[in-house]
Order: sequence, then C-alpha cells, then structure tokens
Amino acid sequence: MNRKLTRRPNTLAHVRDFIDAWYVNTSRRNAPLLRSQFGNINDTGLPGDVHGSILTSGDPRFERALEGGIRELVLLLTSDFGLITYTSCEGHHYAGTAITPAERHVGILPRNPSEYERVRQILAAAITHGGDLLVSAQVECVTLEHYLIDSAIRGISFPVIDMYLARRSTWTSYFDDLPKVYESLVASIKATST
Repeated sequence: MNRKLTRRPNTLAHVRDFIDAWYVNTSRRNAPLLRSQFGNINDTGLPGDVHGSILTSGDPRFERALEGGIRELVLLLTSDFGLITYTSCEGHHYAGTAITPAERHVGILPRNPSEYERVRQILAAAITHGGDLLVSAQVECVTLEHYLIDSAIRGISFPVIDMYLARRSTWTSYFDDLPKVYESLVASIKATST
C-alpha cells in the first residue's frame, strides 16, 4: 500500500559474497538455529533477539532456518521467483513479557537494478491483485525500499525491498488478523507468477 514505513537498516558482512553464493551449498554447520519459546529462530534461542544466522538457499538447512509463519512466502519468493531473501520474521507477540512485539516481514536483496524493478513489479502486482484482502483494520501489506549495509566494507550498501505485514491497531488485534492477510498475500503473489 502507500503508507510510508521506516525501519532501521539491517547489516550483513560481505553482502556481495552472500549474493554470489546464493545457490551454493555453503553449509554453515556452526549456525546455531536455536528456537525460543515464542518461535524465534536465532543464534541464542532468546525471545526478541533479532540476530540470526543468514543461510543461502543452497544450504541444506535453509528451510529449517525459516520460521513457520513466514516459510511459505520465503520459499515462494526464492524457489518460484528465483529471488534472494536476506531477512524474514513470522512476527512474535511475546505475551506476558516486556519485549516489544515484532511484525511479520521478508526482505528481498535484488542482484542488480533490473531485478530490483522486477521485485517492485511483483510486489505491486500482488498488492493490486489482493486489493482489500491485503488490508484490514489491524494489518496492512506495505513495501519498504531501503538499504542493506555491508558491515565488512565501510560505505558500501545494497538496495533492498522488504514486504511488511504492518500493524495498524493493537498488537492483539494484529496477531488475530495476521493469518488471513498473510494467506491472501501468498495467494496474490502466487497469482502473479502464472
């Protein structure tokens, strides 16, 4: 939709190497992939920890590293569309804690300017196709265009596009409506691939 989101940019060391190795079996056996009681998959197994190992699609543990609530969308984007994802989160409520909840999202790292435009077109077509099904009083599909900063090479960043299922109301209402809006988003993106 047209709502403007702002988020702090993510960082990743050696982004170009990550892009080049996307289809390669780079098996990172030392990547912890620990799960919190709230479903986070990260390096510590703690709720609210946003630091997780980033695996390439060629890694045998790639699917296992994806949280269940976002897995279908990530696999659709990576397998059917051949895109690179660099971040994803199924969204976490953290009820009964002081941890700020997290919205469901996926980040796409285009390889070049033409793929960047292709991603914009895919997501715009999905939002158009989904129409009112992708907006509720609680959840809205929103794209965010920003940068992934290479933490190993000073001054280098890469343009990325993230798709957020953004909260519009209370966290409880957001998580109540999230499954139906997410299912509509996945169906809309699938419809653009035919």
